[in-house]
Amino acid sequence: MVLSDIACRNAHKSDKAKDGKAFKLFDDKGLFLLVKPTESGWGKWWRFKYRFDGKEKQLSLGTYPEVSLGQAREKRDEARKLVAATIDPGETAKPSKKPEPTASPTASKSSPANGAPKKSKPGTKKQPLQAHAGTQHFPLARRQAIATSCRKTSWPACAASKSAAP
Repeated sequence: MVLSDIACRNAHKSDKAKDGKAFKLFDDKGLFLLVKPTESGWGKWWRFKYRFDGKEKQLSLGTYPEVSLGQAREKRDEARKLVAATIDPGETAKPSKKPEPTASPTASKSSPANGAPKKSKPGTKKQPLQAHAGTQHFPLARRQAIATSCRKTSWPACAASKSAAP
C-alpha cells in the first residue's frame, strides 16, 4: 500500500503512535517514513532502504514536511538509479573528508600560534609516564620519610622491608 500525504501528516495520531515508540510507515520501493517521539512532539524522517554489496543500508532523504511525499519519491528514484548503476548512494551523498590545506606550508601542527613549544602531558607518547614518576609524584625526601616511618612500626609489610633494607 502506498502512502498518502494525509497519512504522513496524521501519522502521529495513528494506532501505532499510542505506544509512544518509534514506528515506520512504508511507501513503495524501499521508501518509508520513520516516526519517532521527540521532546517537542513527533519527528518524521524520510528513509530509503536498499541493499548494496550484500548489505542492507538506509539513506536519509530529509524530514517531513520540509520534504514532501512527492519530493521523497523523486529522491528515492534517483537513489535507485545509482544502485542500479552499482554506485552506493550513501557514499555519494557524504562529503569527502579530505584535509584542508593549511594557510602556510611552514606552519607546524605541534607548535601553537604564538610560537612557543607545545607542552605534552605525562603519559603521552612524547613524554612517557615513567620519566615523571620519580620527580613529580614521589620526591626523594618524601620516599625517605616514608621509609623511616615504616621502620618504626611493626606492620608485617614493613617488617619485610626492614629485612630488605641495608
